[in-house]
Amino acid sequence: MRLRWGIKGLLGTLLLLGLIAGCGKSQPGAVAEKAQKITITDSYGRQVEVVSPPTRIVSLNPNVTEMLYILGAGERIIAVSEGQQFPPQVRGKETVGPTFTPSAEKIIALRPDAVFAYGPSGGPALKKEIAEQLEAAGIPLIYLDLYKPQTFSSDVRTLAKIVNQEKKAEDYLAVVDKYRQLIKERIGRLKPEAKVRVYLEGRTGDYVTYSKGSGGDERVTLAGGINVAANEPGKYPRVSPEWVLQKNPQVIVKEILKDKAPMGYGVTDTKKLEEIRAALMRRPGWDKLEAVKQGRVYLVSTEISGSPRDIVLLCYYAKWFYPELFTDLDPQAVHRELLTKFYGVEPRGVWVYPEK
Repeated sequence: MRLRWGIKGLLGTLLLLGLIAGCGKSQPGAVAEKAQKITITDSYGRQVEVVSPPTRIVSLNPNVTEMLYILGAGERIIAVSEGQQFPPQVRGKETVGPTFTPSAEKIIALRPDAVFAYGPSGGPALKKEIAEQLEAAGIPLIYLDLYKPQTFSSDVRTLAKIVNQEKKAEDYLAVVDKYRQLIKERIGRLKPEAKVRVYLEGRTGDYVTYSKGSGGDERVTLAGGINVAANEPGKYPRVSPEWVLQKNPQVIVKEILKDKAPMGYGVTDTKKLEEIRAALMRRPGWDKLEAVKQGRVYLVSTEISGSPRDIVLLCYYAKWFYPELFTDLDPQAVHRELLTKFYGVEPRGVWVYPEK
């Protein structure tokens, strides 16, 4: 009898342990059960049905990748486009090819439940044929910019809704809005004649700049500058050397891609940046430009320009354009706040040159 009871007791105990283990294992399943299909409107007004929250994301847009980590959803990324290096946690993720021409076959084979990409904004975008292949395979394709100041907040909220992290999005946007409002309030005191003329040279080549409707123009304007190329035709016009001399900007900003010079997270050596800046200032006739005479020529990393940390660049712009208005604004401190609070990484790198 005692033996029979011992066996029964043992079986009962094992059954109870099995039930407990089953309950423990059901936690991820409980999250999966909460997933539901929702319809969102992306940056280009497209209605897209997507599972929320998705568990298998392919991000072809570095800005989306960065924002997903801010929102605590970085672990949901299963693959990214080539060259994505920030935040450092993304290094080592599987890659599916270049940002605008990835391998549709690789993406489809990964069975993602959401793909994020750059849309047709008038600049580089995901190749149409690849987009059609993904959509034909039934994969939700979502175009989110996350680089235009005017639509940044709405893009963040759309992404947060998809991954079910609205609270974290609002926490981040609160910091962004705090500094935006500070800059807006002080810029509002300026008389039109006191505003500085700015020439912003883009990342895609010499004398390629930004006109109205572009993110670059928005940034210059938000920081109180006058974009000398604002009325040029097309969003990304190429201008002539003579044109720049005629406009005589008071501040010059040049965007730098990381593959052109070491710049961004983890970089410490500024020697190459010194050479690039010196070469810029030696362009024929530039010694006559007011910006060059005053040493107001700056290099900025594309890692922060048009990224979720765009507010950091806006703070630098405001400080460079109107140092007397922003003596108490420390862009480095703003960047440090974002990196430590939302990314969990140390502020280590070179994102602008020179700082002042």
